[in-house]
Amino acid sequence: MNLVEKFKQEIQELNLKEPYEIAYFLYIRTGEIFEYNPLWEIASDKESRKNI
Repeated sequence: MNLVEKFKQEIQELNLKEPYEIAYFLYIRTGEIFEYNPLWEIASDKESRKNI
């Protein structure tokens, strides 16, 4: 999946023009696509990180 092209397409479809609107959209959209697990920071070894 090419995220840059996907985001460009979605921005165009939503007709976003203002930089603030585009930044807000990208912030929300990346939060929908990616996930962060805070346990990653305290995992002690590769096996622990693999399980996370």
